[in-house]
Amino acid sequence: MVQSAVLLESHLADYKPYFEWRDTSQSPPPTGSNKRRRQIPAPIRIEYPGRRQSEEFLLVVPKIHHKPNSEKADDYNPVHDILATISTIVKFLVPESEADRFGDEFTGLLRALTRASNRQLGDELVNSIKEFNSELRRVKSLPEFHAHMAALRSNGLPPGLVSHILHQTYSRTVAPLAETLTDYEAFSNHVYGEVNAVLVTDFIQKTRLRADQVFVDMGCGIGNVVIQVAAQVGCTSFGMEIMPRPSRLAVQQAREFQSRMRSYGLPHGPLTLHQGDFLDTQTNPAVTHHLQRADVVLVNNYAFSSTLNQSLLQLFLDLRDGTQIISLKSFLPRDFKINARTAGSPESILRVRQYPYFTDAVSWTSNGGQYYIHTVDRSRLQAFYAKQV
Repeated sequence: MVQSAVLLESHLADYKPYFEWRDTSQSPPPTGSNKRRRQIPAPIRIEYPGRRQSEEFLLVVPKIHHKPNSEKADDYNPVHDILATISTIVKFLVPESEADRFGDEFTGLLRALTRASNRQLGDELVNSIKEFNSELRRVKSLPEFHAHMAALRSNGLPPGLVSHILHQTYSRTVAPLAETLTDYEAFSNHVYGEVNAVLVTDFIQKTRLRADQVFVDMGCGIGNVVIQVAAQVGCTSFGMEIMPRPSRLAVQQAREFQSRMRSYGLPHGPLTLHQGDFLDTQTNPAVTHHLQRADVVLVNNYAFSSTLNQSLLQLFLDLRDGTQIISLKSFLPRDFKINARTAGSPESILRVRQYPYFTDAVSWTSNGGQYYIHTVDRSRLQAFYAKQV
């Protein structure tokens, strides 16, 4: 697992002290002295729910605060990460019977952490973190904690918990190299874009994807959807990406994700990521293997050419009845009907429904749009041929 403090080592010059600390340069300090100074203190460790798991953080912030939509919006803020991590652990991983010991946004330990951060009081923040660590270690020894974690494993992980772990994973692997992902020809089949976590959750809900099923992402980019599905659903997830840089980052993300899931004491489904052309099934036989087993297939074809979409339709002939195909553009014309001319086309085995997505659901625009879920259904084609007899 990439420690937060290690992540900053190579570019610590881009960060500055954020907290004020009691001035201990005079020993002993003058009676009644409240003098404080800014400095970068020693790293602080945060206890994690997994067995003997923790992470080291530096109490610093980026020197430059960028606008949310700027190219530098991915600048990593370890102070925000600390607060979000502790809040996430308390909200999702502490059993209800012990939650009062940690407080909430208005009272107790969580409130003390927020107050110390807002007022930039380093000593108070460190004391609150130490108290959190002590309480979490105590909770981890309780039968109620183990029962709570077992229930999470069997019932599926909450989207909010998964989203936080994905954000930590992304910040330590992809974010430092995010600018390298934009160097591709505009309006080509290789344009890079991400489907954000909120829309992936909608995909999961609409398709009713289950832990005993198989998910395939054709053109998986940095692997974020494959990883989220493996975490949130627990099913087998497979992704293939043709572009080398996103593919390498996908593998790095997957490794970091697996380490982080262990640190949180959480399970995930099997996941596999390959670099290659999903149309070249001779070189990449894994594509056919996974498509024949797939229950849900994702194709982010927003920028794909009509030729590539037609080639994908040929691959869909390998899919079983009932398999669902999610896409950002429909593979079926609005007026498509099965007749003597179209009965031999791949479109004839599909039916489709349109769904909306809303703001900030995809990386290439802040606007909303539509996505489509196609279902492989050969019954209509069979009925058409039966009438011809």
